[in-house]
Amino acid sequence: MSLRDKIQAIDDTQKEVVNIKVWDADVEVRSLTGMARASLMTKSMDKDGKVIQEQFHQGLVVNTCFDPETGDQLFTLDDTWLMEKNASAIEKLVAAAMRVSGLAVGDVEDAEKN
Repeated sequence: MSLRDKIQAIDDTQKEVVNIKVWDADVEVRSLTGMARASLMTKSMDKDGKVIQEQFHQGLVVNTCFDPETGDQLFTLDDTWLMEKNASAIEKLVAAAMRVSGLAVGDVEDAEKN
């Protein structure tokens, strides 16, 4: 098997189960794909290239949060109520999503500069 085939075949999704006490629930957070990350960054920027944090956080949570029992995606972008939930719960999911996706706070700031 060639290296290219090996890379293509491997499941490189990183996963972390996060307990959200205020929801009395466990959430499986999965890493973003390269395409999902690029799309999220594009959709989360205003016309001046500044990251709109609310859109970035919502998009990150929507794209990375799954039911650990069924594997189903938990949220959609139509779930406008999501960002009205407890801020500590959202922040915990955002932090986990950034961690498993290999994103650092500086990555978002760097995207604004480019």
